[in-house]
Amino acid sequence: MTGIVFPSIEMSPPWKPRLPAAGMALLVLALLSGCRPSKASQGASAPVATAGDPSPALDAGAPKDAEGWRDRARNREHEGDLEGAIHDFGEAIKLVPEDSRAWRDRGWARVLDCDGEGAISDFTKALDLEPADSSLWAWRARAKYIAGDNEGALSDCDKALELCPGDKNAREHRAITRGKIGDLDGAILDCDEEIRRFPDATEAYLWRGICHYMSGNPQAALEEFTAHIQTNGFLADDYAALYRWAIRVRFTDKKEAGAELRAYVGPSRRLRGTVDHALVQRWGRPYWPSSVLAFCLGTISRDELFADLEHLPKGERHGNSCEAWFDAGIAALGDGDEAEGIRCLENAVATRERDFTEYDLAVFELKTIRGKR
Repeated sequence: MTGIVFPSIEMSPPWKPRLPAAGMALLVLALLSGCRPSKASQGASAPVATAGDPSPALDAGAPKDAEGWRDRARNREHEGDLEGAIHDFGEAIKLVPEDSRAWRDRGWARVLDCDGEGAISDFTKALDLEPADSSLWAWRARAKYIAGDNEGALSDCDKALELCPGDKNAREHRAITRGKIGDLDGAILDCDEEIRRFPDATEAYLWRGICHYMSGNPQAALEEFTAHIQTNGFLADDYAALYRWAIRVRFTDKKEAGAELRAYVGPSRRLRGTVDHALVQRWGRPYWPSSVLAFCLGTISRDELFADLEHLPKGERHGNSCEAWFDAGIAALGDGDEAEGIRCLENAVATRERDFTEYDLAVFELKTIRGKR
């Protein structure tokens, strides 16, 4: 659920750091409170020094002040260069260590890089400087979940909501954490409250649908995703259609699922690019969900889907590999090849990208299949 991206937060992260995917839809829907800076022109970023202060040889044209380092870091992060972004945020911290923004922003870059412990450290430092900032508590909750501290994540969400009952990120993060640790009823209640407060809370609608599915109520999940699509029209999140496709494949048949997905995409939308590689561009970036839609419609092969994955910037592949294996598994199950479906779902779980919805769905599907044996 990415990305979901994810005007300015300076940065307002979605639960799913799916930058080229759900995040893009969330940007358009203004689900979250901010957005990322414009993508820098190709080749604008200087090489990254690997350690210590950048030397002229390693970092020619380096920024002159902390704000310049933060601006370049955000552009690098936006382009998928997480290593460069983390380095540049670190340079901003050296210059102005009392500015919580750089600590916060580096923490988020570390979340995207799956460094939960590093992100916790950075968010904790930011909280030392701004303890009443509810968003920092919510973001640290995300980092704690990634690091495996589920109770700590819930505690930080509770603190964020204590400081600001209307904190959108905090309630969504708590709903998702609850769902991921098995408290599906609690997750659905949080989603209900989030939607009551914010009727445009796309992520809450999507996660409520996922929770219904994992609760053994696929019909309620289908109704949730369909309502979202019908309500939002062309602004609908593509992941509502993709999750609906997966459920249709599992509980009706692949042909019916494909027909419904084809009607969602429509006759005029282009899913394949023509320059350099097949990934279509959207909002100035490679748009991964188009490749997933094409695969689920059967217009590209699994090999082509994974080739598209390799064409994403390195920093944007996180999460999408889990998604690719999950959708490949569902497609195989829809074709009646249970062994291959299980293998693909196991590969999705093996990515350990546990902050992504597809990871949870892969775990759920494997339990369901094995429970029937």
